[in-house]
Amino acid sequence: MIAKSRDLVQHLMGKWKCSGYEENDKEIKDFNSFELTFKQATIICSPRGNKLWPAKCQYESIGSINGGYYFREDGCFFQVKNMMENNITIELNLRITEEGSINKYIFYLKKENN
Repeated sequence: MIAKSRDLVQHLMGKWKCSGYEENDKEIKDFNSFELTFKQATIICSPRGNKLWPAKCQYESIGSINGGYYFREDGCFFQVKNMMENNITIELNLRITEEGSINKYIFYLKKENN
């Protein structure tokens, strides 16, 4: 696991392909494949974004610099839960109703060779 915040941010940069995800602890088996490209302060989801990741959005680190917590400009929070050399696990908390109901998503991503 990548330990230092600078290493975490640097390692996060690049293109990651979603190899699977869970919604509220239930594995989702049928989904359209997508990629997330992390740049310094921007995430790009291709192709064309989806209901969980906008096509392009800004993000910033929050809390402890070593915590791996990030705020997305659309009001969602995500955390890097686990990071290995070519794999990361991200938890996204997404508000789904005006009353504040939140769904938790876990994404399993593999590093793409550019």
